[in-house]
Amino acid sequence: MVRHLAESGAIERDSEGRWTAATSLAALELPESIHEVVSGRVARLGPDAERLLRAAAIIGREFDVDVLARVAAVDEDAALDVLEAASAAALVAEAPGRAGRFAFVHALVNHALGDELTGARRARMHTRVAQALEEHAAGRLGPALGELAQHWAAADGPEARSKACDYATRAGRAALAQVAPDEAVRWFEQALEIQAGVPGADASDRRELLLALGEAQLQAGVPDFRETLLDVARMAEAAGDADRLIRAALANSRGYFSSAGFVDGDRVAVLEAALGMAARQDPRRASLLALLAAELLWSPGDHVRRRALSDEAVELVRADGDAAALAHVLTLRVTAVWSPETLAERLAVTGELLDAAEAAEDPVQRFWALVWRGATALQAGDPEDADRCLHALRRLTTRLGQPRLQFVLGTQETVRAQFDGDLDEAERSANTAVALGLETGEPDALSLFAAQLGPIRWQQGRLSEVAELLGQIVAEAPGVAVFGAMQALAEAEAGRAGRARELLERAGTDGFAGVPADPVQLGTFALWAEVAADLCAPAEAAALLQRLEPWRDQVILDALGTLGSAARPLGLVAAALGRVEEADAHFAHALAVHERMRAPSLAARTDLDWGLALQRTGRAGDQARASELLGRAAQATRELGLPALERRAREAAEAAPAR
Repeated sequence: MVRHLAESGAIERDSEGRWTAATSLAALELPESIHEVVSGRVARLGPDAERLLRAAAIIGREFDVDVLARVAAVDEDAALDVLEAASAAALVAEAPGRAGRFAFVHALVNHALGDELTGARRARMHTRVAQALEEHAAGRLGPALGELAQHWAAADGPEARSKACDYATRAGRAALAQVAPDEAVRWFEQALEIQAGVPGADASDRRELLLALGEAQLQAGVPDFRETLLDVARMAEAAGDADRLIRAALANSRGYFSSAGFVDGDRVAVLEAALGMAARQDPRRASLLALLAAELLWSPGDHVRRRALSDEAVELVRADGDAAALAHVLTLRVTAVWSPETLAERLAVTGELLDAAEAAEDPVQRFWALVWRGATALQAGDPEDADRCLHALRRLTTRLGQPRLQFVLGTQETVRAQFDGDLDEAERSANTAVALGLETGEPDALSLFAAQLGPIRWQQGRLSEVAELLGQIVAEAPGVAVFGAMQALAEAEAGRAGRARELLERAGTDGFAGVPADPVQLGTFALWAEVAADLCAPAEAAALLQRLEPWRDQVILDALGTLGSAARPLGLVAAALGRVEEADAHFAHALAVHERMRAPSLAARTDLDWGLALQRTGRAGDQARASELLGRAAQATRELGLPALERRAREAAEAAPAR
């Protein structure tokens, strides 16, 4: 058999010399020798047994005696007599623990038996099997839906194809309900293929099937989900099918914006078309408004419009009283309004969101509620609340098993490891997440990876290593302002002060008023503050001091990476402007925040920055404090395995007497 498989190309060697399958068993043509062996063993049992076993082969590898008896038109005792003889001949065996159920001892046996029937005979047998299964499973078709779809698909005639399409569709919906999206994708694709061969099939039925396929693809992490759902929406709009247009528009979402740094014009167009066709009293209107607000997140000029859309959505959904709709709208609101000035509001919203998701009993909505609550809690400096959310996320992701949710959990694990100071683990988590994101078609997997790798390298004192990567990301995602600031800091750390200054001056021409109010606004200000302090740029430092001061009590977090307390960059720019006491107060506050949050690498970085700032004052009384802080930073970074920062702290401490 193996020789035949190799010669026919059914199996082939991979790059490491191992044999791998190039096709499925069902597509194999068995060699004559296999047919002869199986046929000979069956023939010795007599013609009645041969007829019965061929019917069993059409049912499948496993089969129930009562179904086989119906198909073969014999009583069950006669069928059992044959099966006991076949069992003695090592052709079948009774399934352990399941009286009345048998299985062929090897797939090749039922394959060979089925092969010897003519196409017409096989089609007739599949019809009889399907009818027998319908009778056998009357009233409880659920477990048999897949088998029924397969047998009616292999039968012949328009009625059989119509039934096959119906059963495949129902099998797909059952798989989705059981959180088995990969299986659902397979069934919906099969239903669409069958439906294409059904004369006069209704176009609305095809839109319904495509919509189901798109939803399954999204859950299974199949990148084609976006195009599938866009196609459904366009078809529905052209047909005036408002219901499916709205459903396709709502389904085509990752749970937040489409892609970091970009506005997905196609999705926005579909959402606006859906809103145009939705009746004023349609309860889904709130979700459409909320999703449109989230999709416009990276449109710099739409801040006011985003807020207005989200406000209207919340007002509508509160009036409706639907817990699931409220959870969906509030999830999208957190995304749409995320900026440093909305922290207090987001704490209230995410608290309500957790309650709504719990009431809706929707595990996916609960997942997103936990993601946004955890990120908001970290920004507010509450690690206990954030850790509770992360533990719940781990359990929920394991239960759901959806690749997209596993990708998002990976990004959250990276953030937690950054706070813990375990930067090697943070990098491993980021690498795992980006690999899964690329595999499942996350459109911004690489830019999200850069958003995580940048803060990791910054905490390690190695940001200059990713200057080139950051330059590429700036070109690819110009709408995410934090990448430009991070690139400038990387250039400064690499010793290219001229290039860093050019980027700083370009960004600060309007006093940094052009930095959009979005999830990365605070991190953008913080990184520009570090560049301004490093380059001793007083005009930019003064502007950034003013921009950052209102958010002194916040932790810089964009849900993917952290730069720690906003008070630390405030200390840097205050020191650069010679405001020593003010700088001291900011550094002391930052250090207290990092110690409370159990963030050792961020605390060490604060000690280092504070010590360097004190050294530069030239005041005799500051030098002893600087020496203490730098020594503490050197010891902590050595223990944390951060050699670049340890060297910087040690060299500064050793140079102190010379200064």
